[in-house]
Amino acid sequence: MSLDIETRTISPCEGTISTLKSSSCMLLLLLVLVSCNQSKDQWTLQSYDKDKGYVFVRNGVEYQAKCFATGQPVLGAPPNETPDTSSDAMPPNPAFGQESACDNVLPYLHKPIPHFRQDGSLLVLTEEKNYKLEFEIIHAK
Repeated sequence: MSLDIETRTISPCEGTISTLKSSSCMLLLLLVLVSCNQSKDQWTLQSYDKDKGYVFVRNGVEYQAKCFATGQPVLGAPPNETPDTSSDAMPPNPAFGQESACDNVLPYLHKPIPHFRQDGSLLVLTEEKNYKLEFEIIHAK
């Protein structure tokens, strides 16, 4: 009867390399899961230029937009005006090419924008008390 005995030399670094590979894989997996957890239809403000306007991003598409109108929509004329809470109501103050009229959106630079939606060729941010900022889409890529 013969016994085969196998001799192995164990390096102190051998387990470390394996652990590092496992840690790297776990980190990569974690990053993938975090990126998948982001809402697909979330709007973010990517950039602002006082002359060129705003660039918004959703689902990897960039939308270059200009400030179109701002304000709280109302029904009626003074002194009998009442807030117009319709989602389709237009803000009363045209921007007339003044990009700074919509600068209330700037705190969302590189952040998700709540209460932001696309309505045809307009992007609409609805704030407290139905105050709206509307942006006209100039170009999408």
